[in-house]
Amino acid sequence: MKKKVLLSSLATIALCLSLIAGSTFALFTSNTEMNVAVSSATVKLVATVDAANAKLYSYSAATPDTPEYMGDGVKTFTNGGEAIFNGNAITINRMTPGDKIEFDINMENSSDVTIQYRVAWTTESDLADVLVVSAVEKDNASRTLNDWAAWATDEIAEKTVTVTLELPAWVGNEYQTKSATIYVSVEAVQGNAIHNNTLVEPQNPGAPVNP
Repeated sequence: MKKKVLLSSLATIALCLSLIAGSTFALFTSNTEMNVAVSSATVKLVATVDAANAKLYSYSAATPDTPEYMGDGVKTFTNGGEAIFNGNAITINRMTPGDKIEFDINMENSSDVTIQYRVAWTTESDLADVLVVSAVEKDNASRTLNDWAAWATDEIAEKTVTVTLELPAWVGNEYQTKSATIYVSVEAVQGNAIHNNTLVEPQNPGAPVNP
Protein backbone atom coordinates (compact mmCIF):
# COMPACT_ATOMS: atom_id res chain seq x y z
CA MET A 1 0.00 0.00 0.00
CA LYS A 2 2.81 2.39 0.79
CA LYS A 3 4.44 1.60 -2.55
CA LYS A 4 1.38 2.82 -4.45
CA VAL A 5 1.34 6.09 -2.55
CA LEU A 6 4.96 6.75 -3.39
CA LEU A 7 4.39 6.26 -7.09
CA SER A 8 1.50 8.64 -6.95
CA SER A 9 3.66 11.27 -5.28
CA LEU A 10 6.35 10.92 -7.91
CA ALA A 11 3.80 11.38 -10.62
CA THR A 12 2.55 14.51 -8.97
CA ILE A 13 6.03 15.92 -8.68
CA ALA A 14 6.74 15.15 -12.31
CA LEU A 15 3.58 17.00 -13.37
CA CYS A 16 4.56 20.05 -11.34
CA LEU A 17 8.00 20.06 -12.88
CA SER A 18 6.55 20.01 -16.35
CA LEU A 19 4.38 22.98 -15.53
CA ILE A 20 7.36 24.89 -14.20
CA ALA A 21 9.44 23.99 -17.20
CA GLY A 22 6.67 25.11 -19.49
CA SER A 23 6.43 28.49 -17.84
CA THR A 24 10.06 29.28 -18.61
CA PHE A 25 9.11 29.78 -22.30
CA ALA A 26 6.75 32.67 -21.59
CA LEU A 27 7.98 36.08 -22.97
CA PHE A 28 7.06 39.67 -22.22
CA THR A 29 5.72 41.06 -25.50
CA SER A 30 4.18 44.24 -26.85
CA ASN A 31 2.75 44.84 -30.30
CA THR A 32 1.90 48.18 -31.93
CA GLU A 33 0.29 48.29 -35.36
CA MET A 34 0.56 51.37 -37.62
CA ASN A 35 -1.42 52.14 -40.74
CA VAL A 36 0.32 54.02 -43.57
CA ALA A 37 -2.20 55.50 -46.02
CA VAL A 38 -0.86 56.36 -49.48
CA SER A 39 -2.71 58.30 -52.17
CA SER A 40 -1.40 59.50 -55.51
CA ALA A 41 -1.44 63.18 -56.44
CA THR A 42 -3.72 64.85 -58.96
CA VAL A 43 -2.42 66.93 -61.85
CA LYS A 44 -5.41 68.55 -63.53
CA LEU A 45 -5.50 71.71 -65.62
CA VAL A 46 -8.64 72.51 -67.62
CA ALA A 47 -8.54 75.10 -70.40
CA THR A 48 -11.45 76.75 -72.20
CA VAL A 49 -11.66 79.35 -74.96
CA ASP A 50 -13.37 82.59 -73.93
CA ALA A 51 -15.35 83.46 -77.06
CA ALA A 52 -17.12 86.41 -75.47
CA ASN A 53 -13.91 88.40 -75.10
CA ALA A 54 -12.47 87.67 -78.56
CA LYS A 55 -11.27 90.74 -80.48
CA LEU A 56 -10.96 91.14 -84.26
CA TYR A 57 -8.79 93.69 -86.08
CA SER A 58 -8.46 94.74 -89.73
CA TYR A 59 -6.48 97.33 -91.65
CA SER A 60 -8.43 100.32 -92.92
CA ALA A 61 -7.76 103.61 -94.69
CA ALA A 62 -7.95 105.34 -91.32
CA THR A 63 -5.31 103.10 -89.78
CA PRO A 64 -2.92 102.12 -92.59
CA ASP A 65 -0.13 101.08 -90.24
CA THR A 66 -2.05 99.47 -87.39
CA PRO A 67 -4.97 97.02 -87.53
CA GLU A 68 -8.18 98.69 -86.36
CA TYR A 69 -10.24 97.08 -83.59
CA MET A 70 -13.58 96.00 -85.00
CA GLY A 71 -15.51 96.57 -81.77
CA ASP A 72 -16.85 94.62 -78.80
CA GLY A 73 -18.70 91.49 -79.79
CA VAL A 74 -17.91 91.88 -83.51
CA LYS A 75 -16.88 88.59 -85.11
CA THR A 76 -16.36 89.80 -88.70
CA PHE A 77 -13.39 91.48 -90.38
CA THR A 78 -13.57 94.58 -92.58
CA ASN A 79 -13.53 92.55 -95.82
CA GLY A 80 -16.23 90.07 -94.77
CA GLY A 81 -14.18 87.33 -93.15
CA GLU A 82 -15.50 85.90 -89.91
CA ALA A 83 -14.55 84.01 -86.77
CA ILE A 84 -16.88 81.22 -85.65
CA PHE A 85 -16.58 79.84 -82.11
CA ASN A 86 -17.83 76.39 -81.18
CA GLY A 87 -16.65 75.40 -77.72
CA ASN A 88 -12.88 75.16 -77.86
CA ALA A 89 -12.86 75.09 -81.68
CA ILE A 90 -12.43 78.29 -83.69
CA THR A 91 -12.98 78.54 -87.45
CA ILE A 92 -11.67 81.67 -89.16
CA ASN A 93 -12.98 82.07 -92.71
CA ARG A 94 -11.70 84.35 -95.48
CA MET A 95 -8.90 86.17 -93.66
CA THR A 96 -7.17 88.81 -95.75
CA PRO A 97 -3.71 90.29 -95.19
CA GLY A 98 -3.85 92.62 -92.19
CA ASP A 99 -6.58 90.69 -90.33
CA LYS A 100 -5.89 89.68 -86.75
CA ILE A 101 -7.74 87.94 -83.95
CA GLU A 102 -7.10 87.84 -80.21
CA PHE A 103 -8.81 85.40 -77.87
CA ASP A 104 -8.36 84.31 -74.28
CA ILE A 105 -7.78 80.82 -72.94
CA ASN A 106 -8.96 80.52 -69.34
CA MET A 107 -7.12 77.91 -67.29
CA GLU A 108 -8.42 76.38 -64.07
CA ASN A 109 -5.92 74.47 -61.94
CA SER A 110 -7.43 71.84 -59.64
CA SER A 111 -4.17 69.97 -59.03
CA ASP A 112 -3.33 69.16 -55.42
CA VAL A 113 0.44 69.45 -55.97
CA THR A 114 2.72 72.01 -57.60
CA ILE A 115 2.71 71.70 -61.39
CA GLN A 116 4.53 73.12 -64.36
CA TYR A 117 2.47 74.29 -67.32
CA ARG A 118 2.74 75.92 -70.71
CA VAL A 119 0.70 76.71 -73.82
CA ALA A 120 2.00 75.35 -77.12
CA TRP A 121 0.79 74.89 -80.68
CA THR A 122 1.48 73.03 -83.89
CA THR A 123 0.39 74.02 -87.40
CA GLU A 124 -0.23 72.40 -90.75
CA SER A 125 -0.20 73.65 -94.39
CA ASP A 126 1.62 76.39 -96.30
CA LEU A 127 -0.55 79.16 -94.87
CA ALA A 128 0.71 78.25 -91.42
CA ASP A 129 4.17 79.33 -92.53
CA VAL A 130 3.12 82.99 -92.74
CA LEU A 131 0.59 83.19 -89.93
CA VAL A 132 1.97 84.99 -86.88
CA VAL A 133 0.91 83.25 -83.67
CA SER A 134 1.84 84.40 -80.19
CA ALA A 135 0.54 84.06 -76.66
CA VAL A 136 1.27 85.65 -73.31
CA GLU A 137 -0.19 85.42 -69.85
CA LYS A 138 -2.77 88.15 -69.48
CA ASP A 139 -1.35 89.41 -66.17
CA ASN A 140 2.28 88.57 -66.96
CA ALA A 141 3.16 89.71 -70.47
CA SER A 142 6.81 88.74 -69.99
CA ARG A 143 5.95 85.03 -69.84
CA THR A 144 5.68 83.76 -73.38
CA LEU A 145 3.90 80.83 -74.88
CA ASN A 146 6.47 78.04 -74.79
CA ASP A 147 8.00 78.80 -71.40
CA TRP A 148 7.30 76.24 -68.68
CA ALA A 149 6.29 77.89 -65.40
CA ALA A 150 5.52 76.62 -61.92
CA TRP A 151 2.00 76.84 -60.51
CA ALA A 152 1.83 76.08 -56.79
CA THR A 153 -1.25 75.02 -54.85
CA ASP A 154 -1.21 78.21 -52.76
CA GLU A 155 -1.52 80.43 -55.86
CA ILE A 156 -4.75 81.55 -57.48
CA ALA A 157 -6.65 78.70 -59.10
CA GLU A 158 -7.35 80.50 -62.40
CA LYS A 159 -5.10 82.16 -64.97
CA THR A 160 -5.65 83.50 -68.50
CA VAL A 161 -3.49 83.33 -71.62
CA THR A 162 -4.17 85.65 -74.56
CA VAL A 163 -3.50 84.13 -77.98
CA THR A 164 -2.97 86.34 -81.04
CA LEU A 165 -3.22 85.09 -84.62
CA GLU A 166 -2.48 87.43 -87.54
CA LEU A 167 -2.20 87.20 -91.32
CA PRO A 168 0.44 89.88 -91.96
CA ALA A 169 -0.19 92.69 -94.44
CA TRP A 170 2.85 91.72 -96.52
CA VAL A 171 1.44 88.30 -97.50
CA GLY A 172 1.13 88.05 -101.29
CA ASN A 173 -1.19 86.46 -103.85
CA GLU A 174 0.53 83.08 -103.66
CA TYR A 175 -1.31 82.48 -100.38
CA GLN A 176 -4.82 83.03 -101.73
CA THR A 177 -7.26 80.14 -101.12
CA LYS A 178 -4.81 78.52 -98.69
CA SER A 179 -5.92 77.09 -95.35
CA ALA A 180 -4.30 76.07 -92.10
CA THR A 181 -5.14 74.15 -88.96
CA ILE A 182 -3.61 75.32 -85.71
CA TYR A 183 -3.65 73.03 -82.70
CA VAL A 184 -3.29 74.95 -79.44
CA SER A 185 -2.64 72.85 -76.35
CA VAL A 186 -2.36 73.60 -72.65
CA GLU A 187 0.06 71.16 -71.05
CA ALA A 188 0.69 70.39 -67.38
CA VAL A 189 3.16 68.11 -65.61
CA GLN A 190 4.12 67.53 -62.00
CA GLY A 191 6.26 70.30 -60.58
CA ASN A 192 9.54 68.37 -60.36
CA ALA A 193 9.37 66.79 -63.82
CA ILE A 194 12.42 67.01 -66.07
CA HIS A 195 11.62 68.12 -69.61
CA ASN A 196 13.28 69.53 -72.69
CA ASN A 197 10.28 71.55 -73.92
CA THR A 198 9.13 68.73 -76.17
CA LEU A 199 9.10 65.57 -74.04
CA VAL A 200 8.49 65.19 -70.35
CA GLU A 201 10.98 62.76 -68.85
CA PRO A 202 10.49 60.95 -65.52
CA GLN A 203 13.01 61.21 -62.73
CA ASN A 204 13.70 57.48 -63.08
CA PRO A 205 15.47 56.97 -66.45
CA GLY A 206 14.22 53.39 -66.61
CA ALA A 207 10.57 54.29 -66.19
CA PRO A 208 8.22 54.40 -69.21
CA VAL A 209 7.41 57.76 -70.79
CA ASN A 210 3.85 58.53 -71.81
CA PRO A 211 3.58 60.67 -74.95
